[in-house]
Amino acid sequence: MSNEQTSLPPSVWTNLSLAKPAFRKFLHPDCPDRWFVYEQSSPFPVDNCLCWWEYTSLAGAFRASIRWTLLNAVFAQPFSFLKRILLKMYGAKIHPRAYLSPQVFIDPLFPSLLTIEEGVLLGLGARIALHEHAGNRFRAGRVTIGRGATIGADARIACGVHIGAEARIGLGSVVLRDIPERTIAIGNPARVIGHFDRPVVARSSP
Repeated sequence: MSNEQTSLPPSVWTNLSLAKPAFRKFLHPDCPDRWFVYEQSSPFPVDNCLCWWEYTSLAGAFRASIRWTLLNAVFAQPFSFLKRILLKMYGAKIHPRAYLSPQVFIDPLFPSLLTIEEGVLLGLGARIALHEHAGNRFRAGRVTIGRGATIGADARIACGVHIGAEARIGLGSVVLRDIPERTIAIGNPARVIGHFDRPVVARSSP
């Protein structure tokens, strides 16, 4: 299902021949745009999805299939560094001190839309979407998880969401909109229930 838009897209594409090259540019990690939106007149989602744009050529199909296979293989593993290496290889921006727990799932079609900053903990089974499509609309959006944020086990992060530094997302929460820094958010949809007046600082060992 479509989540509430958290910022206005730069444009809405309606011509497929123009949308495809524009989408390729959007997928570049250095593109400043937060959203990409494509709409068709057809009400059927199978007619408007750009998920498989790479599969229009043999080389593209091969690259996409290898990426999908490799990422899904490492997502289930307990080794965070393998996830970081592969995601970075496919364009994601992930700090080396971020930890990605076993059984996380990050949209393997568009990993270049993901930024995970220093000290982030992505809990067991957390899932991050980087695109969605419903009815006549396809939408992709950049997800940013700020420095020191905690994403609880089995939480769901929708495409285009930005989570602020040191925010805490509760177990099983469904995040459909931006979460401010130093706040606690829980529920479906996730709502802010508290905040920190000061940055959380780790205590030194006695």
